[in-house]
Amino acid sequence: MTDQILLLSIFALFLVLIFVFKLKLTLAAIIIPILLEITGVLTSQEAWAGLTNSSIIMMFSMFIVAAGMNKTDVVSKLSRTFIKPGSSDRKILIGITIPAFCLAV
Repeated sequence: MTDQILLLSIFALFLVLIFVFKLKLTLAAIIIPILLEITGVLTSQEAWAGLTNSSIIMMFSMFIVAAGMNKTDVVSKLSRTFIKPGSSDRKILIGITIPAFCLAV
């Protein structure tokens, strides 16, 4: 029962950190496994097991690539070459799909 109360209080702390103190979600998400490990609710391996999942690593690397492309304006330059002002919805969809396909290959 004490573990359940502890988990609920840590979750409440997470919500307070995000909504009241306006802490960044990434920082608040790192604090939670640390607290769960310190309080003994989870072991070290259990607390950090989700970070070694291949899906998490792939998502993390996709965010890094997306941030780099936004910083260099690659996507907007590619889209402007395919999308002209006054284009129809179909042309806009194609204009977005072609640069995404080029970047994926």
